Amino acid sequence: MHVITWNVNGGLKGGCLDGIRDLDPDILLLQEVSVGGENAFKSRLQSKGLSYWSRSGGNVIASKWQISEPFCKWPNSMPCSHPAQRATVYSGDGDIDVINVHVPNAIRNGWDKIYTLEGIANVIQDAPDGPRILAGHFNEPVEIRPNGVIITSESLRPANAGPGRFKDPQGRTGDLRDWDRAVRRIFEGDDHFRLRHVRHLVPDHPVMPVTYRTRRNDRFFDHVFLSRHFRVSKVDYIHHVREEGYSDHSPVYVEMSIISIGETFGDKRNNKVSQLSGTAPHLNAISPGGSLVETITRPAAQVRQGSLRLYATSLKVSDLKRPNFYTINKLDPDDAGPGYQRLLNEGRAKRLADYLIDGQTEQDAFLPTSILLATNKDIPFNSSNNTIAFEVDRTGPFNVVDGQHRIAGLVLAADRNPELLQFEIPVNIAVCLDDISQMCHFLIVNTTQRSVDKAIEQQIVARLTKMVGLEKTPTIPRWIRRQVEKGEDARALAVANFLNTDVSSPWLGKIRMANDESEDATINQKSFINSIKKYIFSANNPLSNPVWDATRPMILSNYWKAIVELLIDKDSDTPSVIYKTTGVELFHSVSPTVFTHLATKNDFKKDSIKVLLKRGFDNLPPEHIGMSHPEWWHRGGVASGLNRGATGKVASALSHAINVQDNARDVAL
Repeated sequence: MHVITWNVNGGLKGGCLDGIRDLDPDILLLQEVSVGGENAFKSRLQSKGLSYWSRSGGNVIASKWQISEPFCKWPNSMPCSHPAQRATVYSGDGDIDVINVHVPNAIRNGWDKIYTLEGIANVIQDAPDGPRILAGHFNEPVEIRPNGVIITSESLRPANAGPGRFKDPQGRTGDLRDWDRAVRRIFEGDDHFRLRHVRHLVPDHPVMPVTYRTRRNDRFFDHVFLSRHFRVSKVDYIHHVREEGYSDHSPVYVEMSIISIGETFGDKRNNKVSQLSGTAPHLNAISPGGSLVETITRPAAQVRQGSLRLYATSLKVSDLKRPNFYTINKLDPDDAGPGYQRLLNEGRAKRLADYLIDGQTEQDAFLPTSILLATNKDIPFNSSNNTIAFEVDRTGPFNVVDGQHRIAGLVLAADRNPELLQFEIPVNIAVCLDDISQMCHFLIVNTTQRSVDKAIEQQIVARLTKMVGLEKTPTIPRWIRRQVEKGEDARALAVANFLNTDVSSPWLGKIRMANDESEDATINQKSFINSIKKYIFSANNPLSNPVWDATRPMILSNYWKAIVELLIDKDSDTPSVIYKTTGVELFHSVSPTVFTHLATKNDFKKDSIKVLLKRGFDNLPPEHIGMSHPEWWHRGGVASGLNRGATGKVASALSHAINVQDNARDVAL
């Protein structure tokens, strides 16, 4: 099989084909074919035995074998002025996926060059395994040195938009590292996107020659890449064609044969075949506002668990870096919005990135744990070839239910080492899953498999409690269900939120809620909520009854106002342990005694609470009398050294002191 790719620079109505009259290609890929020269080209091609023709813009694929119409949906980001062309050639040895490209230059088109290279690479990356040819005019690189080192045109771009950033003629700016990375994504490595440059596929592969020469510079712009299914016997660059003026580019000539068929790319029964006697098909302009979108096709296994439908598949890191591919809904500390994820631990992500980069060097990077993505949309499953296909713009962004730290580490690693863009990770994709179900599955995954911040668990359980009877929720484990139905997290959070936000509260801003990174907080939500559940909701505490739900937050606020006024010296700069876990645990454990006394009089005013507490302080035994003085609670003082057992003893002494009755001898029997 003989293949030629050639930029004919207009072609002079087919006259340029005289330049390759001595060659007999089976597949001919041409770029920059003049629109007015179509009929002349058809006639000249037919005279060479190339009876089948497919055209898209200025690109032409001609062959001795039948060719499908162009069929690829290119990404919206690719410009319309230099379309890429893709069609299936039905050769005698099997179907061949042929991609003919003309990448725009940077002088006039700027970042369109990079958008095109990235779009082509993404399409190839997601395509099924099978015989594939990628060829054409790439406008890259500016040099390939004898030792194989590639110099990309990134080195020619001025940093005119700040350090390391380039602004193109259209006013678009970007990082020049992204420019360099996009070029190397296709040209470097032994197995990028399962394609290799033909010069690497022949023994003693030749030094890459100049294929295009300007008045001042030599360039290496014309290339052929092949999949693993071909054996190459010869690569030649036909320079006399350029030197004799047939075009300003040298054709690239490849002799090869198919050694493995793999998957096919089309069916002659279902694809229209274009012959020279018919009308040449055209690919519509690929404009940013057009309907052509980027499609990802991946092998997958369909898994059903009750009403839940999952696809077990894999993605590459380059997929994760696609714009709008995934999103992470973080929990709002103010309990607003649909988010449920914890804050990203950047240190954890960096540690993973460091490991992956080290592992890539030794080719033993190992990350087997799957990521769980979810969407409320459906993705069809093709049972005939066990694949899924979805359009990123329409299906995305996927919600990350589990694995945000793995994703962050992978993306960070790939930014530092572009080879990791090809690193594959196992992924489970849940489809047709609403936001509430996604939140529940996050909770299930993180409470049954590994630890998650207890504060986030409390927030989610509280939110689910509010939804019971209002929204349909999926089946969740019984211990979580009991927690939800009991409703203690929701009622405790109502207290904590009130105390933490009410301007008159002594706890204003002092409780570090879930995903709140405030440095002014003195206790975290987890400890505060657990203390409320343990002592305020205990059976011996009158406030445990749901009838107090509406007034409980105000009662607790009055309770803490009384404590603060009695035990905190406003004139002291020393922080008080009252606002730490020790103070919370001690006074919440005393609260059943306090509120039992107050409930008998139905009087929970702050001043009434102060009177009761002061009486208790006055009745304390000598060994505990110190706790009634603010200095005892200063950080670094006695209270700071109390462990849980000692805290319990002090609380018990205060409860006993509050219960002392002065007139116990006068009781009637």
